[in-house]
Amino acid sequence: MAEKKSGARRTLTSEEGLRKIAEHEHAVVQARKAAAKSGSAQKPSSPTKSKKKPAAKSSGRKTLLWILAIAVILLGLYLLWASGWETTPMITPGKSGIDVSHHNGKIDWAEVAASGMADFVYVKVTEGSSGDLSVDENGSSNIREARAQGLNVGAYHFLTTTSAATAQFANFKANCPKEVNLVPVIDFETEDKLTPFELRGLLKGFATLTEKEYGVKPIIYTTQSMYNNILLPKLEDFGEYKMFLGSPSHKPILYDGLSSYIWQYSFKGKVPGIHHHTDLSLLVGMELEDLFISR
Repeated sequence: MAEKKSGARRTLTSEEGLRKIAEHEHAVVQARKAAAKSGSAQKPSSPTKSKKKPAAKSSGRKTLLWILAIAVILLGLYLLWASGWETTPMITPGKSGIDVSHHNGKIDWAEVAASGMADFVYVKVTEGSSGDLSVDENGSSNIREARAQGLNVGAYHFLTTTSAATAQFANFKANCPKEVNLVPVIDFETEDKLTPFELRGLLKGFATLTEKEYGVKPIIYTTQSMYNNILLPKLEDFGEYKMFLGSPSHKPILYDGLSSYIWQYSFKGKVPGIHHHTDLSLLVGMELEDLFISR
């Protein structure tokens, strides 16, 4: 009888063991399922990360589009400038002027006079002291024909750095027609390899000879840069001279705040009677009478 009871207990123990094993396996399966569900619940973080990449790409594309847009605008502005955008005439009665040379070709001065764009005219007559360009081939005829149309005309000399002031003035005096009625202009815009001291000496020499001959201080044409850096440091030598400043597209920015000058505001003007681009100028803080030679 005792052996039978013991066998019964072993049988029960074996069944319990199997049940426990089954329960354990079930628990493992459930744990795996739970882990799988937990993993799938955490997966949305991946799409979130993947969404950031398109955002970065989109931002890069926007930046590129902005750069291209700015480049197109700048190109458009340049093309407008190159085609003559800067040349809109600032016609002010009694204060508008032009300057010409042989580069402008044959000029119909009757048309120029009728345009109202030339209250004063400056004509190139000479350059340096010798050589092919020393006398402008259209200088004398331009002055005489413009004066015949009732225009106020002056002559200018292009000052070079290759010959002395005395030789250059002799060339100017010999080729400047007597018909001019405006103060002479010295075109001072070439530096080459001369020092500021040497440049000022050359300019002052020509200006002094001009004043002795015509009884009036000449007008000095120059650039914004040369005025500020060459003339201004020795303003005591040039402060009494009227200035003619080449500065297309914007008013000259002058360190001393000079407010009275002739402003050459364009190199690409269109004037009736002149087939090529023409320099346009405007009197600033000056009157036309300030340009006349008193004879």
